Parts: sequence; structure tokens; C-alpha cells
Amino acid sequence: MNCKGKPELRERLAAEYALGTLRGRARERLKRWMRDDPELARDVAKWESRLAPLAQAVSPVAPPARVWKALQNRLDGARNMSFSVWKALGWMASGAAVALVAVTFLLPSLRDTTPAAYVEAQRVEGARQLLETAEASVAEVAAACGFARVETMHRAFRRGVRVTPGQYRRHFRAVS
Repeated sequence: MNCKGKPELRERLAAEYALGTLRGRARERLKRWMRDDPELARDVAKWESRLAPLAQAVSPVAPPARVWKALQNRLDGARNMSFSVWKALGWMASGAAVALVAVTFLLPSLRDTTPAAYVEAQRVEGARQLLETAEASVAEVAAACGFARVETMHRAFRRGVRVTPGQYRRHFRAVS
């Protein structure tokens, strides 16, 4: 897809990128286009500056305790990730009455990813460490790292590491 000469498409893609809702290959493709197209990069920067005031325009609202509990339960399996970071992000998002995704564009460390992609990367990294060091089965590793199903870990592993967890473990054991 080419967005040159299509101002409505360029605008939509720039807005989606700034919000963090443009995912996967589409996000990577737009990042490459921005390197080659300064005008597109300016469009994204404009959207980011348009959205920034949202964080200051609304009074903070504390979410119910059950929301924190549900969030903590979903993130418990993510290794090497501090829950307090996500709790702080959630508080900022709820305080600004915007989605967590919209807050991430304000934080440089999360600018090039979405919260879901970040969590998945942390889970894959945790799984890699367990596959290298533990004797647990792939299913046990998946559960320990917060993946709902083994198949979900397989797909995430193939996206992030380009091999299955079993192949990764076999290769690592052959090398060591």
C-alpha cells in the first residue's frame, strides 16, 4: 500500500501510529516510510502534539480495586517486568481518561511498541530464559510466563525469535 498522494490515508495512518493502535507489520512499514518521507514524519509528530494535551485536560480518576487486581492477574506471568510500571501507566491513562495505548506515545521507552507487544516481548524473554535453564516442559514454561495457552507462546516465539520454543531449547542445549 502506498500512501503518497492519498492525504486521508496518510492522516489516518499518522493518527493510528501516534495512538499506538497501528500494530505489527503495518507499524513497522510506517516507521520505514517515515524515515524516507519527512512529511509523513511531521504528520505523526503533529498527531502526537495534538494528543498530548489530553493527558493534562482531565482530572485524575482512580479505577476500582478490582481493575488493578484483574490487571495484576493478567501480568503476573510476565517476567522481568515491574507491575508498578504498568500500574503507574494505568493511573496516568485513567487520570487522563484515555486508553493506556494513548499514554505510551508520551514515554520514549514505549514509543515504538504497544503495551501488548511490550508484554509479549517480556513474556517471550522470560520463556527464553526458562527454556535455557529449567527442565520444565514447554507447557509449564508457557504457564509460568503468563501465556494462556502453549499455542499462544508458540506464535509469540515464532514472531519474536523466529523458531518454536522446542527448536530454541534444542538449539540452546546443543550449543552449551
